[in-house]
Amino acid sequence: MPPPANSAASRALIKAFTDARIAALRAGLQLTPDQEKNWPPFEQALRDLVKLHQQRKHEREAGGEQRSRRLIPLIGCSVGPTPC
Repeated sequence: MPPPANSAASRALIKAFTDARIAALRAGLQLTPDQEKNWPPFEQALRDLVKLHQQRKHEREAGGEQRSRRLIPLIGCSVGPTPC
């Protein structure tokens, strides 16, 4: 069973996976010395993107819980031109 999404273990796994993916990308690109100069800001942008993705995922999951609670009163309503 995976650790809860907000746990320290989960964050550590995400960080380790991100580090591994970025290292693999860098190795696979076989950058020239000129390109290597541009790597640090690119790597930071990738890390920022991962962080943003995780924040949005957390917001969607939190929002999904709220939506499901709001839908409960709608059960049994008819669909059509006349709403409940």
